[in-house]
Amino acid sequence: MTEQILRNYARVVLTTGVNLQKGQNLVVRSEPIHWKFLNILAEEAYKMGARFVRMEADHMGLLKARLDCSSEEYLDYVPAYHKRTLDTYLDEGWARLAIDGKENPHLLKDVDKKLLGRVSKAGSLASKDFMEQVMAGKLAWCVIGVPTPGWAAEVFGCEPTPEAEQRLWDLLIPILRLDKADPVKEWKDHADRLVTRGNWLNNKHFKEVHFRGPGTDLRISLAKRSHWEAANAKTTAGVTFMANIPTEEIFTTPDWRGVEGTVRCTKPVTIMGTQVDGMSFVFKNGNVVEFDAKVGKEALEQHLKMDEGAARLGEVALVGVDSPIHRAGKVFSSILFDENASCHIALGSGYINTWLDGETMSESEKAAEGFNDSLVHTDFMIGSEEVSVDGITHNGEKIGIIKNGDFVI
Repeated sequence: MTEQILRNYARVVLTTGVNLQKGQNLVVRSEPIHWKFLNILAEEAYKMGARFVRMEADHMGLLKARLDCSSEEYLDYVPAYHKRTLDTYLDEGWARLAIDGKENPHLLKDVDKKLLGRVSKAGSLASKDFMEQVMAGKLAWCVIGVPTPGWAAEVFGCEPTPEAEQRLWDLLIPILRLDKADPVKEWKDHADRLVTRGNWLNNKHFKEVHFRGPGTDLRISLAKRSHWEAANAKTTAGVTFMANIPTEEIFTTPDWRGVEGTVRCTKPVTIMGTQVDGMSFVFKNGNVVEFDAKVGKEALEQHLKMDEGAARLGEVALVGVDSPIHRAGKVFSSILFDENASCHIALGSGYINTWLDGETMSESEKAAEGFNDSLVHTDFMIGSEEVSVDGITHNGEKIGIIKNGDFVI
């Protein structure tokens, strides 16, 4: 990929994504394979006036070594500096960026899922307070994708070569709007369109949304506080940011207690390093009471056992088939891209920033109103050209939102 494209991408991420402020610190979590882009990102951040840029190198090979070789008694250990570091990010108001794009997407495929579940749970517990503050808007954050040969091999079913990586870049450049003369303006205009759709939904004050399609007849109750969000988020300090690039969704957190029916997933998802496919769920009184998967059922089972909230809904999101990611016609094996190609639901924790005045609620108040709390949050795609979505008002009126995959609002 040309250096100019990488620099344009870095500028979009820093301005539209985390909206880096002069004098602000930036932390970037990434696998080492992205060092070329990381150096460009750091240069552009310092040009914008960043005070300090920190890279958190993260590679699944280290986790695999721990799972394969460490004594089980040590798998729950999380060093004390982890919490101190996260507290520093919050106290000093850092911006936080995560890069998706693994060197070897299959590295954890054959590890013991129970052991992986222990490590994941320990890490989630240690980060729980931090993540709650992040979701409450204490700092700006963004997740992006950067191609690798290994990721490209997943998408195209080919060998992991530099040519495959370039092919993936060619596919992503228009999705990321990097082929436009002014990508930053393009993202702003796109965000405005998504927010307009979200405002229409909020003005209807729907009681529930109803998904219908092959294998799907699912009703999801919305809480009185549920507020549809799209594209632009805002920190408590008033800084606007975009948490995902790309983003195509309009989403909210439902009342988990009012979820009833059946749903069939339309795309695979990676759980604990394993691709899970052919999933289906049956909900009763808000809980998953039956589930299945044609591939990776053990990993799905471990997810649902993570804690009580892991088998309840924390998010419902609407995405039309006009999404450029959907139109690309590929499974990207990246939740960042795949969730923005399809309507989806998430099993696990909700987003408190999608509830009106949610940040001021106590834990007991949130629980009393049906907010789901969990250590996990995993998206499952349920939309397609065969799926329609209706909004149901409090007086029982049914209003079409999506018909055969297309927005009709």
